[in-house]
Amino acid sequence: MPILNRYVIEACLSEQIDSIEQECASKFAYRIELVNKIRQLKAKRHELLLSIKESSEKIRKMRDELKLYRDQLHTLSSPRKELIERIKDLKQRIKVAKQTLPKGVWYGIERCEALTNKLNELEWRIQTQRLSRDEEKMIIEQIKELELKLQTFRKMNKARQEVMEWVNNVKVLSTQVKEIDEKKSNIHGVLVELREKLREAYEAKKRLLNEVKAINEKIAELSNNINNIDQNLKELLKKRRDLVEEMRKKQTEVIKIKEQQLFEKAQKAAKEKLIQGKKLTFYELKLALSEEMKSDSLD
Repeated sequence: MPILNRYVIEACLSEQIDSIEQECASKFAYRIELVNKIRQLKAKRHELLLSIKESSEKIRKMRDELKLYRDQLHTLSSPRKELIERIKDLKQRIKVAKQTLPKGVWYGIERCEALTNKLNELEWRIQTQRLSRDEEKMIIEQIKELELKLQTFRKMNKARQEVMEWVNNVKVLSTQVKEIDEKKSNIHGVLVELREKLREAYEAKKRLLNEVKAINEKIAELSNNINNIDQNLKELLKKRRDLVEEMRKKQTEVIKIKEQQLFEKAQKAAKEKLIQGKKLTFYELKLALSEEMKSDSLD
């Protein structure tokens, strides 16, 4: 193959090698860009994970607080139930008492006072006035009658006082129930507000998790691109090595051809000097006779 063609092939190979090197440089630059993007995404993911950790801790505290208020509600429910049962029992007693006791029991205090005054007046008359036997007997009978009535009214008054005590107890217990209901109402308000905050915290955490998921998907996509680039670079570098090796062979062939051409030129000059009878150096003599020596050795 002529040397000119070999130079053309060598130039073509060199051009291909330059093209591959430029493509490799471009892909290396793009690979670095992708690696930097992954670093940035990982940094952002790290920040998001810290935020998620803080959010989880915040949610844990709110859930503990929520449980605390729920326990308080449960604690209030039991005594309230007991108070309601006591109120119900007392109201039932009051209802039965009002149905069974005489109507006079409800103004028994006034009647007792009137009877006591009348009794004292009669006893005073017996002690201070001169009375006939019939008058004294009549007053004694009145005193006995008044004492019986007074005894009856005192019993009725005791029953009335017991009922009034039940009524007062109902009022006291009802006040306690009202206080418990107010506490429960306040706690319910806090629970509603706390549940809303907890819902918002869960939604915020969900958004952060979605961001992390999106970043992971993006990192996976970029990593896959890097793997593809690495594979492509591997193929390009192999192709470059093959081209360099081929060009080296071509250059070696060119050198051998040039050496052969120089050898033949020097040999021809040496033969001409030998024919002309000119003085030859040992090297020139060797060149001039080398072809004949080669022929003799073949014979």
